[in-house]
Amino acid sequence: MDTTYLLSQLEGLAYKLGMEIRYEAFGTDTEDSPGGYCRLGAKKYIIVNKNLPLDAQVMVIGLALKHIDLEGVYVRPAVRDFLDSAHDSSPYRAAAARNDYCANTKQDFKESASKS
Repeated sequence: MDTTYLLSQLEGLAYKLGMEIRYEAFGTDTEDSPGGYCRLGAKKYIIVNKNLPLDAQVMVIGLALKHIDLEGVYVRPAVRDFLDSAHDSSPYRAAAARNDYCANTKQDFKESASKS
């Protein structure tokens, strides 16, 4: 599946789940701070380091969505296959699991989220 098409499918799925995807430029090394799932109050976000290559951005979103309950949600078979194959040993998974991107940028993110 084409990476750009997969990205649009994942963005649509996140939207359907009530999640906002934010592409932010992080001031740190891209592999150590790729982004991931973040909650700010009741609002759910997937934050993606926009400095990552497109395939890595897709992986970050896929890893964030992989652990969301998708029961009862229609997901195209090719997208579901991608989510099933998104591997937890990805270098981006380890950083995303730490939630550093959310904790370290919480104030900046809160301010930018309130402006949107």
